[in-house]
Amino acid sequence: MALEIAIRSLLVADSPVNTLGSGRVYPYMKQQGAEFPSLIYTLDSTQPQQGIGGHLDLTRTQLTVFSVATSYTVAKDLAAKVRTALNGYSGTEESVVIKSLVHDNDTASIEDSQVAGDRGVSIIESEFIIWYETG
Repeated sequence: MALEIAIRSLLVADSPVNTLGSGRVYPYMKQQGAEFPSLIYTLDSTQPQQGIGGHLDLTRTQLTVFSVATSYTVAKDLAAKVRTALNGYSGTEESVVIKSLVHDNDTASIEDSQVAGDRGVSIIESEFIIWYETG
């Protein structure tokens, strides 16, 4: 859970992301009734690293950040701001030592109108690879 708190903290602290997303950064799913645009993040896989002597106190994980908006242009803009905020980051955030945080891929999709009334929403899924200390 500490890594998720660190990721949220990085996103909320970034002025361009926060200006567009207004602090609407949620783990796993958007709160019901929350406004758009918003960000949703998930840790998709976690791979603790092992060496000959055992656990290395280093973990590789895949993070996906979903930039969700009622317009494709705004979703793309928010995703670009997220990439700028996170790509290449290394340091300590919320007591988590992040060794490397690198953008890996983007995918676009559209959800139907049940999500946001008649308009639907555009979603940009941005995937990142994170190496962080677990010890």
